[in-house]
Amino acid sequence: MDRDLAAKLGVSQTLINATLNNAFGQRQVSVIYNTLNQYHVILEVAPEYSQNPETLKNIYVSVPPGPQFPSGGQVPLSAFASYSVTNTPLSVNHQGQFPAGTLSFNLDPNISLSMATKIIVETMNDLGVPASIHGSFQGTAKAFKESLNNQPWLILAAFSLNLYRSGCFI
Repeated sequence: MDRDLAAKLGVSQTLINATLNNAFGQRQVSVIYNTLNQYHVILEVAPEYSQNPETLKNIYVSVPPGPQFPSGGQVPLSAFASYSVTNTPLSVNHQGQFPAGTLSFNLDPNISLSMATKIIVETMNDLGVPASIHGSFQGTAKAFKESLNNQPWLILAAFSLNLYRSGCFI
């Protein structure tokens, strides 16, 4: 989509979203009341058109009055947007509510898990990954990092137990 051209034509992203939702979503636009029943009026394209990307050529965005169209008008979606057929994943993995990707790694026999996690964290910092991208360890690496977080308490507990057994505990 050419956002600059759309803006010049007076078409906002909100208008585009609403138009596509009207065409391919199921938007309730009215309710017809009858003596015994009420009927919800749903706006959508006919099913035979919703299965073909060629339908996009026949979609027009209604533009409110403005510099380009003093009394309002309609702009074809194809005037500022194009589409192409490509391959795409069948599903998007999520962790919680956010989309997620998984990177797996195996360790060389001479590399410890602590060295590997340190190298990965340093590499993420060196790459300058945007703040909107978050990395975390899962599986064995996650369990290892969690055990490191608890390690000071375990050492303190072992030290206290040793003092208690030796009678030096106050």
